[in-house]
Amino acid sequence: MLKTTEFDETLDILDDSVCPECWINYEIITQPQGEVISPKKKIFTSRCQESFWLKLQKTRAKLN
Repeated sequence: MLKTTEFDETLDILDDSVCPECWINYEIITQPQGEVISPKKKIFTSRCQESFWLKLQKTRAKLN
């Protein structure tokens, strides 16, 4: 898996109550043998969005 993160350093001046915009990309480069990871690519526009999605995936995994 490849993860790239890009953010604007000028946004560091914002307070903690704001989730600043950034660009986070996850991409599956190679599928493990015998498994299929889906989605192969996921893009987020903030760390808050990424965090929420990851928590949701953990909850779904526990249910399965």
